[in-house]
Amino acid sequence: MKSWESREAGLVFLSLHHGDDVLECVKGLVHEMDLQNGVVMTGVGSLSAGHFHVIASNNYPPGDTYIRLEGPLEIAQLGGIIAGGEPHLHLTLFDRDHKAWGGHVEPGCQVLTLCELSIRRLNDAPMTRRALDDSGVKVLDTA
Repeated sequence: MKSWESREAGLVFLSLHHGDDVLECVKGLVHEMDLQNGVVMTGVGSLSAGHFHVIASNNYPPGDTYIRLEGPLEIAQLGGIIAGGEPHLHLTLFDRDHKAWGGHVEPGCQVLTLCELSIRRLNDAPMTRRALDDSGVKVLDTA
């Protein structure tokens, strides 16, 4: 993992390498760079293993279904929001049969060749996630 920042542009770049765990590395970057609020604008690369969850039903709250995939997997897009130092990331993947998969990133997304992310730091937009109701669902809100 390697990271650097253009303070003038407010952009952070993260270059992940073979064997890196995407979510663990993003969380590490958030901590190292004190990146409290931001937008993960782009994410591309490949995975040897994928792990993500999708909603399980139309019930409220819907619950989650967890999916694990073996690679090779191509990351078509990875994006999300960092609020209060907590990343919320989603990705879209293609498997070897060109079938599309997608969902909320979980630990276990292992980089195959590389994964490159760009993150826009938002110093003037403090954010958090707050419980919407008694369901436990947390939504983005101003801090």
